[in-house]
Amino acid sequence: MHVGESAPESPPAFPYQFRLGLSLVYGLARPISVIVSSDPDDGIERQTWHHVLRVQIHHGVIARIIRWLDSRPFLPSFLRTRLTAWFPGAFLPDTVVLKGIKPDWDDEFANEVRMYDRLRPVQGTVVPVFYGVAAGRGEDGKEERALVISDVGGRQLGGVSYAEHSLDELRGMVKLALEAIYRLGVSPTDANLSNCLVVGDRVMVVDHEQDEELQEEDLKEWSLEEIVQGMVDSIMERHQAVHAPKEKMDVEAARRANEKWRARYGPAALGMGLGRAQCGGGGVAGGG
Repeated sequence: MHVGESAPESPPAFPYQFRLGLSLVYGLARPISVIVSSDPDDGIERQTWHHVLRVQIHHGVIARIIRWLDSRPFLPSFLRTRLTAWFPGAFLPDTVVLKGIKPDWDDEFANEVRMYDRLRPVQGTVVPVFYGVAAGRGEDGKEERALVISDVGGRQLGGVSYAEHSLDELRGMVKLALEAIYRLGVSPTDANLSNCLVVGDRVMVVDHEQDEELQEEDLKEWSLEEIVQGMVDSIMERHQAVHAPKEKMDVEAARRANEKWRARYGPAALGMGLGRAQCGGGGVAGGG
């Protein structure tokens, strides 16, 4: 950072409300924002995803009453089930992430809802918990839909150095996460250094709007283990390109390795055989 230059501040918080089921939820929202570069010469660069909000929820009186009723042993189980279904907002954690729909991305939004349903067995361990689709207000004041997911915290894989976790540790964490997703028949086509978050001693993958169902044809040419390993190699080669000492980097070798991986595993791991154009995007906590 240059002398006298201050770090770019994160966006301010603002009052926000959304509806989830019959619940009207209030809180303070702030767009997801992270420092993506901190260079002594170029200064600090911050990236903000305005359609992804971290919301600190204020649980009002009604929500507290509903939670109190739910905790009473005298309440019949069928009523407890209905309370949870009718008023899901009352049972949300204190902080959640709302990922709004991007312009002209209706299909991708619907696809992400489907993917979270398929990934239900690993929600909370490998991917965020999906609480449902909320109706909120966009920056223009218009009502818009948003995914409500858990705030997993953590840091982007691309920002984690080998001083914090060794290369082998990171590779193992990435492999465990991707393998769990692939085994549920989902191809995480947008898993990258931004969408893989290091949370403690594990990796969680966010941003599933471009995920695809793993096709039987893919498994005829490559085994599931080969597809997973190919994806892990691709991600970690990029990580090494960012964090390896520059005097030891062989850019041409990295390029050749990446082309070799794409030629062998690309169509299956990236879903290229399904004919849908891949759109770039980054994500933090709730995706991009």
